[in-house]
Parts: sequence; C-alpha cells; structure tokens
Amino acid sequence: MTRVPGWLLSLFLVGWTSVAALAAPTASTIPPYDLGLCPTCGFHNLPEARLCGKCLRALRWPTMPPRVGPAAVVVREGFDTFIRSWNDQVPPHRFDQDAGADAAGPLGTWYELTGLRYLVRFDIPKAVTEAGRSMETFTPTRATLVLRVLATPDSPAEVPVAAFLLTRPFLEGPGRWHRHVSWDQGTTWTHAAPMLAWERAGGDFAPTPVATGRLPATGSAEIYLDVSELIAARFAEFRRTGKWFDPGLILMRDPTAPGRCRYRMIQGFQAAPGTQPLRSADPPRSPELYLE
Repeated sequence: MTRVPGWLLSLFLVGWTSVAALAAPTASTIPPYDLGLCPTCGFHNLPEARLCGKCLRALRWPTMPPRVGPAAVVVREGFDTFIRSWNDQVPPHRFDQDAGADAAGPLGTWYELTGLRYLVRFDIPKAVTEAGRSMETFTPTRATLVLRVLATPDSPAEVPVAAFLLTRPFLEGPGRWHRHVSWDQGTTWTHAAPMLAWERAGGDFAPTPVATGRLPATGSAEIYLDVSELIAARFAEFRRTGKWFDPGLILMRDPTAPGRCRYRMIQGFQAAPGTQPLRSADPPRSPELYLE
C-alpha cells in the first residue's frame, strides 16, 4: 500500500480549491499592466489579443485606455456631424452641408440662439459586446457623455448646452475613417438624408428627457454630461420592443438658460488618435460615453 505524504494530504484537505470555485477577475482586480488578462476565465493572453485563446470570449479592451471614472462599458465608436443654420456659417465652417471630415466643430450661439448643433450616435451594442456583456441582460444605471473642448476660440461667458434624444436617424458624409469628404447629400440643417427632410429644421428630437451642462468660457477642458435618463430611455424601449433603435443625440445651446455667450469648439470622432478610437493607446480626444 502506497503511503500518501502528509504535505500532499494536507493540500487536498485544506489548501485545495477547485477551478470552478475560483472567481474570475473583475475590472477592479485586473492590473493596468496586464492588458491581456481575460475577465471571464483568467487566462493570460497577449496584450494585443482581441479574443481569449482559452474560452474565446471577447476581451474587455485590446488596450487599457485612460478613463475619467469607473465604468462597465466605454463607448468610443460611432458617427457624428456638425450642422449649422443658414445664418451661422462661422469660420472656418462656411457651408451648411455635412462635412464628414470635421475633427472639431462649433457648439453654441453665433447668429441664431441654437444655430450651431452637434449630432452624435454612439455604437452602444458593439461596445457592450466587446466588453463581454449582453444587451439582453446589461442595464446601465448611470451614463456619462464626455466632450473635449479646444483651447480656442473663447466665449464671453460659459456656454450652456442641452442634449436631447433624436427621433430620426441622420446620415454623415461618405468615406472611411479620417478620409471623409464634403458631401452635399449628407445631413444638413434641413435634411436628415437625401430626399428626407427633417420635420423641423435643425433636427427632430424629443423635448424630454434632457441633459444639461456648461462649456467653459476659456481654455481647453473635458466636460461631463449626465445623460443617464436619455440612455435609460433607449434601453427601456429596447426591453419593451426587443429592437435596438437609437438615432443618436443632438446637442445645442440650452435655449432655456440666459447668458451672453458665443460658441466653443468641441472635438468629434474624427479627432480620435490613430485609425480608430478604440484601437489606440494614446489619450482620447474624441467623444466618449461611459456606461456604469
């Protein structure tokens, strides 16, 4: 009869823990330098891996980008455009067609009170999937929109802004990343798409819910808008209908807030470093949406 060493017996009786009982690492336990650690099974992959080599689940992020705060999903991809009314052709934007290639654009007031507007649609389902979550079970309790403001030009006062839910999709200019071109058939102040006019010039949106914030009068800055109610409304509709319908958000000068302000320049998706915003380890410059 073979005797089992005492140290081996103690390992089985005291120190043994089954693989199934080991808790998978979470976002708070993954070291920032371990970029390839799978949050599902704990397998160590190469830092540039997109899928786990053991369980084939999507990794949380191919890089560990800087974050403004904790979040379950960070959305960095989508499309956007800046539109202007006929009287708001401010330099260097002397046209009312969708440019498609604007790395930054004006938000605020020039001639008309809300004549400088920003339309943005984040690809939330793609980001949720890449974060290893499911749209059917993931329900964010807080959503934060991050905007980056350029250092110039200044405004005489802070610019109050308001964000609303678009009710009709818009069409950006054609092309590919960092290769978009001006297109007179893209979204304009009067049209959402070719031969499809807005019901109301400047974009169709729901008056409620609304998210508000302020752009500083001078200097560059990162602005955080609490858009929890807006994103919650999208997810509530998804739960009710079973279909994801998200035309995006529209941002403009808050028409209810008094003030003698002008406009500030904010950065769009085309300002992202690299060829795509999610694939670069450089500090982000383009808009982000944090879902917690």
